[in-house]
Amino acid sequence: MTLVQRILTEKRKLVTVVALILVVDLVIYGLAVAPWANRVVQADAETAEAEALLFEARRNHQSAARKTEIRQEADRELQRFYREVLPQGLPEARALLAPFVDRVADDTGLVVERRSNLLERETDSVLGRLSTTVVLSGEYEDIRRFVFALETSPEFIVIEEIVLSQAEQSRRGLVLTLSAATYFWEGTGV
Repeated sequence: MTLVQRILTEKRKLVTVVALILVVDLVIYGLAVAPWANRVVQADAETAEAEALLFEARRNHQSAARKTEIRQEADRELQRFYREVLPQGLPEARALLAPFVDRVADDTGLVVERRSNLLERETDSVLGRLSTTVVLSGEYEDIRRFVFALETSPEFIVIEEIVLSQAEQSRRGLVLTLSAATYFWEGTGV
């Protein structure tokens, strides 16, 4: 008889009890501990996923809040532009555009030969557009000073088109055909 057979024979009750305890432990582990351990692992994974989603949601919220702040600041700046920079209505735009162009032409030594004005209004816009096309004659340096004065003036006047041509034989110098416009506020509640 070998040593193992002798131990199994003499300690049969003890070995049987230990074997039963081991089987019960395996059954308990298989039916209770392992599923709970899997559930804990799944719960940890779900928690990590939820934390990642929470982090992403917080980041998206912060981004949306920044975008909202930027949009609100842009709206405030636009309203300030409407109130402080643009002429308030057609009469103010008329009083600005033609007299200003005439004054700058006089200051730079140019002669206004003719002018035409055009008023444009769009149905869905709170802004109107008053444009003028003016034909001026004079020397090249005077024309340069005129254009520079218009471009650097604090008045909201946009130069849209410039055509420079040689004057006819009877006149001296150059002819400048200039299209300029100003926009004006037509809306309410500024």
